[in-house]
Amino acid sequence: MAVADTTRITLEDLMDNPAKYGLPSFQQFVKNPELLRGATDELFGQIDKGSQNIKDVREHKYYWMGHKMDSLERVQKAAWDSMGLGTSELAITPELERGTAGKYIIHVYVKPKSKIITGVT
Repeated sequence: MAVADTTRITLEDLMDNPAKYGLPSFQQFVKNPELLRGATDELFGQIDKGSQNIKDVREHKYYWMGHKMDSLERVQKAAWDSMGLGTSELAITPELERGTAGKYIIHVYVKPKSKIITGVT
């Protein structure tokens, strides 16, 4: 599917015919938000490959609910083992920190998307 020239796009044209620009309609997006956001697995993959997109990445650091983990796989395992949460149920927040010698550290914070209710009997 060829995508239309976007150099002269107007908001009205985009709203009237989003498929012309390779985008889903609002109704399609409501039914499946992953169309624009990308699957959570893809996001995990993008974060894990961050050193390919950003020059001079020294290391990645991963956190599950505030606890430091060795790898992204361990975060996913901890989420599943402790709460039965799959990747689609996780909120992922990467942060970039400038380290020493101009090298970067990517901190990846992972927590459940929905709030955890405790103390309910």
